[in-house]
Amino acid sequence: MTGPGKTLPEYIRYPLVLGTICLLSGGMLGYVYSLTKPGIDKSRARKLRDAFARIVPGFDSFVDSSVDGGTFYKVKDGTGKVVAFAAKTSGRGSYNTMEPIQLITVMDVDLQQILGVRVVQSSETPGLGERIKARPAKNSILGTISSRPDRRVVRLADGRRIVAPVMKADTSGVTVLDGTGSVFHENAEVLDEPFAPTFQAQFAGVSPDELALARDGGPIDALTGATVSSTAVLNAVKDGIALITANASK
Repeated sequence: MTGPGKTLPEYIRYPLVLGTICLLSGGMLGYVYSLTKPGIDKSRARKLRDAFARIVPGFDSFVDSSVDGGTFYKVKDGTGKVVAFAAKTSGRGSYNTMEPIQLITVMDVDLQQILGVRVVQSSETPGLGERIKARPAKNSILGTISSRPDRRVVRLADGRRIVAPVMKADTSGVTVLDGTGSVFHENAEVLDEPFAPTFQAQFAGVSPDELALARDGGPIDALTGATVSSTAVLNAVKDGIALITANASK
């Protein structure tokens, strides 16, 4: 026992002090998290709605359900009609394994092509993997002089929607590439945003069968110096397609 003026033995005092510090730190972290969590949840919900609004023409609402492997969404227009399916999945093989990429994949109701993808959460390496979220400058002429113009969602004069590479768009119509050359569609309208994240924009209009990186013969160019993050996004999209396909008919 310790007498008057004596302290606890070091083998007791040090663990006791360390344990007290850990308890206080953990309690403070938990308290701060409880304060910030509602704001974080609102921000994530806002990003989700923004992604649907920018990718799906006529978007009004969605119904979500937790399924094995992620979250499945039925995306609806103002009349309640399902106009697209979507899934949120994690990027297998993300560079940041503790916080893997979270991504939304949106497909048309016929499951023939991807309407678009959006990264809703990522913590990859700044300047490298984080470029999966980079957007072209507002004054960029990328797509005008490029041999691979950006794919965009286009509404034709008869109401049909197509996803195609857009060469030019103005008040009179839209010129797109249809595989054989450029075609002008009078009174057509480009519906999605003009400055979608450059890397993510490559997925719009791609069919599930052709989904692959360029090095493997596909249409998706990996980010230079960030092949790991690029592959993780591709994995998330593939998993999203599989999840959508498995649940769309239910």
